[in-house]
Amino acid sequence: MSQQAPDTVTVKAAVPLVALGGAIGAGLRYSLLLINPYGMEYSYVVILVENITGAFFLGLLAGLISRTKIKSWPWAAFLGTGVLGSFTTFSTFITDIIDLSASSLLVTGIYMFVSVIVGLIAALFGFWIGSIKKGQRVK
Repeated sequence: MSQQAPDTVTVKAAVPLVALGGAIGAGLRYSLLLINPYGMEYSYVVILVENITGAFFLGLLAGLISRTKIKSWPWAAFLGTGVLGSFTTFSTFITDIIDLSASSLLVTGIYMFVSVIVGLIAALFGFWIGSIKKGQRVK
């Protein structure tokens, strides 16, 4: 019988972690939409901020995992796939593009550009921070 390394998580063990994380991330995303002071007409701004923030934290998590060389960290499923996977939302991003395009192609284009480019920059920045080794000087 093979034994698993202590830093790995089985698929069976990951499912409840992902489900719990998903409930937390989705609840957080929905809560931010509810407290949006500008109403649902500007919900795309909240989604934009959520996606960029989520991209940063996904990059940070990936950097931490990369730095520690632990490919199957038990909390990665909970935080990455669960919390951050449900906090960020591609389906709402696409729906927002369709809705915005009916009123302004310029705003739609800006929204798409900022979402993708700033999201990528945020993810790379998070990865860079997460992969800095303890005691390493930042160049």
